[in-house]
Amino acid sequence: MKKKPFLSILGIKILAPSWFIFLSFTTILAGKAQHLVDSHSEKNIIKAEVLMDDKHLWKGYVKKAAVSINEEDNGEGRDYKALLKDHCTPSFMSLDMPFCGNNSCAKGISFDGTVVVGFVRNGSVNWSQSFRWTRNDGMRPKPWLYIDDSGRITLFKGLTYVQGISLDSLVIIGEAKDGATSPYFKAFKWTGKTGMKFIPSPKNVKESYACGINFDGSAIIGRAKIDDNPHHFVAVRWTSEGMEFLDNFNERESFAQGMNFDGSIIVGSVVDINAEHGIRAYMWTREEGMKPLDALGKECSCAQAVNLDGSVIVGSAQDDVSRDQFIAFRWSAIEGMKSLGTLKGTKNSIAQAVNFDGSVIVGSAYNRLDGRKDREEAFRWTRKEGMKSVKYLLERLHKQLLTKKKPPPPPPVKTTFYNYAASLGTHLKSLFWETAEKDLLPPDWGEWYLTNVTAITPSGTVLIGDGRHNGRYCAWRAVIPKGNLF
Repeated sequence: MKKKPFLSILGIKILAPSWFIFLSFTTILAGKAQHLVDSHSEKNIIKAEVLMDDKHLWKGYVKKAAVSINEEDNGEGRDYKALLKDHCTPSFMSLDMPFCGNNSCAKGISFDGTVVVGFVRNGSVNWSQSFRWTRNDGMRPKPWLYIDDSGRITLFKGLTYVQGISLDSLVIIGEAKDGATSPYFKAFKWTGKTGMKFIPSPKNVKESYACGINFDGSAIIGRAKIDDNPHHFVAVRWTSEGMEFLDNFNERESFAQGMNFDGSIIVGSVVDINAEHGIRAYMWTREEGMKPLDALGKECSCAQAVNLDGSVIVGSAQDDVSRDQFIAFRWSAIEGMKSLGTLKGTKNSIAQAVNFDGSVIVGSAYNRLDGRKDREEAFRWTRKEGMKSVKYLLERLHKQLLTKKKPPPPPPVKTTFYNYAASLGTHLKSLFWETAEKDLLPPDWGEWYLTNVTAITPSGTVLIGDGRHNGRYCAWRAVIPKGNLF
């Protein structure tokens, strides 16, 4: 018979079972570990106020929340805490420039939401002016320094319509015409180094429009008309290698509307007047070309945007039940095309933009009256809440601020660095709401009608769009924090 191990207590050797030996051993180790922690407690315990100013901590959260585009993120001088606070604090503001025109339209937003671009216009005099908004400078007119083919630099005086901005905020795209050298619009690209330049196109291209841009501006998509077929557009893609036609322009009309992060996936719609269903949403890749998406039914569909990795596509489609209505959809390879529904009181909806992982979708719900849109209303969709009016969401946040119904309190004042870093993600809203303006909505909120969301940051929290205010169309910017930013 095998003897059990001895355990010495006060010099007396006694037999002890193996489980007792194991328990004793682990207890000793735990005690030593606790002793080590206790002996360094003064070094490990850090005040929360100190951590609140720890730049590396905030930089990590900014990256985790999909607010930062890369690890460098504009250098070590960036205020990451202020950036994350902007994505966690509810806000609404007008991006209007009444001194420039009658109507303003927001078209593009940077990755972190700090830069917005668009245009203002006065239809009565056929005049337009682009704008660029930043948190520090506010809304400023954007004069375009134009560089012609000979290298001469002048101030562009024609019509310009900005359509987007790269996620790193360094490249702006759109279309413009001066009326003197050409009566047609041509796609342009602007950078701080090169100024505004028309994007080179083949000689047979009569007209071109830029509609989308990848993260750094190395790929741009849009549509163009050629001399041989001036009545039909064809989807195109511009890179450093020149213009590329994405479809056969002799057989049908096509449009490129959205592009993923690196430009490898493009979405849009094709129109075949000889086909039974007319217009179809597609996804384009280099390997497979244009591939139609499965639709809600057998009716028409159009794709408007795609998320960063190309796994989620959004747009609008008809189904077999409501053939006279277009309904917003969310498509993925796993789930196929799913209807997002529409807002109460409206019959149609269209999804215009999607965040980085497809969890937040924005757009517009509307009715059709005499061939035009009527009762337009901006919406935000999430899987948890479904489709909700942006105006309703802002009013709900406004009420929460007034009644001080805030998320759970922040962590204790004293905690270890690692515990604090692990728990802070669930308390960011509470921490930042302490400094949020209680009057979230402007005094004349009753005069605002938010009609459409045109773009959203990858984080899914900062929205830009259009609305009607005192008889004019006005651009706006809103922050609607998610329940958990991460």
